[in-house]
Formats: sequence, C-alpha cells, structure tokens
Amino acid sequence: MGWFSGNPAHVWEHPPVAEAERYVKALGGLSAAVSKARGFVREGDLRFAVTLLNHCVFAEPGAEGPKRLLAQVYERLAYATENAVWRNFYLTGAMELREGVKAPSTASDSADVRAALSVDQLIDAMSVRVNGPAAWGLDLAVDWYLPGQGRYWHLRLKNGVLTYTVGEGQFFCGAHSDHEQGAVASAACGKGAGCD
Repeated sequence: MGWFSGNPAHVWEHPPVAEAERYVKALGGLSAAVSKARGFVREGDLRFAVTLLNHCVFAEPGAEGPKRLLAQVYERLAYATENAVWRNFYLTGAMELREGVKAPSTASDSADVRAALSVDQLIDAMSVRVNGPAAWGLDLAVDWYLPGQGRYWHLRLKNGVLTYTVGEGQFFCGAHSDHEQGAVASAACGKGAGCD
C-alpha cells in the first residue's frame, strides 16, 4: 500500500511543524512537553521520548534544551541498536542537532571525477542534467569519435531525452567531434572542448 497504512487518521495530516506546534500546545507548552519526555526517558521508553522531543524541536527550533536532550536520546538509541543503518541515522541526527546541518564539502563536478569516468558514464551524467520539458522540442544529433578508443558515440537529444548508441562505423550525422577523452569530459560538463 505504500506510504498509506489504511488508517483514515493518516490521510490528511498536518505538515511536521504545524503538527508539532499543536502537540506541544496540547501537552501544556514546551516545558511540560520536555518534562513528559524526560519521564519517558527515565522509564526507558526512548522511542516515545524521541517522538515527544521531535515535536518540541519542530515546534520551537531555537530552543536548545529539547535539541540537547533529543541528541542524547538519539545517541542512546544508536548504541543500543545492532542495525548499522539505524545507528548511522541516530548518530547523524544527534550530530546535526548539536552542530547544525553542514553543507557538503566536496564538489561532484571536479576535473579528477571527470577524468575517472568512462565516456558512457559521462554521457549518462549529461543525460540526467537534461531539462526534459525545456528540451522537448529539440531534435539534435552529435557523433563523438575518440581516436584513442577507436569507437563512435552517437548521441541523440529528442523528446527531452538524451540517448546514445556505441559503434565502430562511420559518423551518422553532420555534427561530430573527434577529441581525446579529457576534452570530451570537459565539454560534457559545459567547459568546452579542450578546456580543463
């Protein structure tokens, strides 16, 4: 059944922040909700403590107390589980509550990454960057020939989709490129042939 459990109460729920604000209000405010969560922690019901604290954090994202306590409970759950995926989610959640969500530190479009990809992988990377609706009316064809590999890549952008075939024969269309793989990698990433 996918995301829906069949329970009508879950058909049209509030978004997380709106729901959290209502839960915290129903529990008597932020202090009362955190106090109840502490009680569930003392009783060992960490799962429900997490539920209450999660509502507190969503309702009052600037309140440090609920974030610190939720991070502690996440850590306890992490070290109690044998499931590595769960442990990583709990520990990452605890870290983000303490330090904030950090932006990725590496770029995925570096020259080193491009140089390590095969031509097929480069074309696949290009194909997922195509804006299908914007490219819907285009009908373009380009042949790539790499002398070092002795193969032709016949690319076609039509109906918003970039496809290709590989062959050893002649060029299929009038537009073609016969560069080395590094130049093709740069061109595939919008740098122009022959650029780094």
